[in-house]
Parts: sequence; C-alpha cells; structure tokens
Amino acid sequence: MTANDLREWQARHGYTYDTAAVALGVSRRTYAGYLARGEELPRLLELACKALDLMSLRDDLDSQSKNGAKLR
Repeated sequence: MTANDLREWQARHGYTYDTAAVALGVSRRTYAGYLARGEELPRLLELACKALDLMSLRDDLDSQSKNGAKLR
C-alpha cells in the first residue's frame, strides 16, 4: 500500500484525517506521516484498511437485509 492508496481509502470512506486516524487506531500525527511517505506503508496498516473495508461492507449488507433488500 502506498500513500496514494491510503488517500483513496480515506476518500472512499469519507474520512477526515482525524476520523481515519481513529479508525486505524493511530494518532493524527502518525496518520499524516503515513500520507507524507514516498515509500511502501507498513503491511499491518494495509491489513487494517482491508479489515475496515470488510466491516463496512458487512454493515452495508446488514442494513440492506434489514430494509428488505434481497441478496443474490
């Protein structure tokens, strides 16, 4: 994962620097440091982003099923 990938992840979720940092369990300063890097970011950060993506997808599916949407 690169800093650009992290920016795209942040935008996809509609996160601010602060909300992204909280979601990932890091300080705002640490999060900003990740975005400033020109190198690959830690693998653990990438895995955390993917886990949050899956949790968001699960929440969306739960919400759809509660609202009567049919799953295929």
